[in-house]
Amino acid sequence: MYEKYGQFIDGKWQKSSSGETYDVINPATEEVIGKASKANSEDIQKALKSAEKGLKIWKNTSPWERSKIIRKISELMKHRVDILSKWLTLEVGKPLTEGPGEIGGGG
Repeated sequence: MYEKYGQFIDGKWQKSSSGETYDVINPATEEVIGKASKANSEDIQKALKSAEKGLKIWKNTSPWERSKIIRKISELMKHRVDILSKWLTLEVGKPLTEGPGEIGGGG
């Protein structure tokens, strides 16, 4: 799963500019469940510049449109609650039965 993602910069997923990764470990079993892209200072600077551009767009977006976007994100999370709960459990050790509540609180 982690190979598909990295840092989300300028509207797309990107690997670290150095190509470095780190192990993602299941805290319950100490099993390595994947390798995630490891951001460095160059990646952080790119992300900060991208966020600055995004803020200019977001603050000029009407409150109604922002609300519509946030509601859409919430709906997408609700439709993926099972998979999100699974990954929450694997990555941070959250009990699986508590995952849906955690996801629901975010959406």
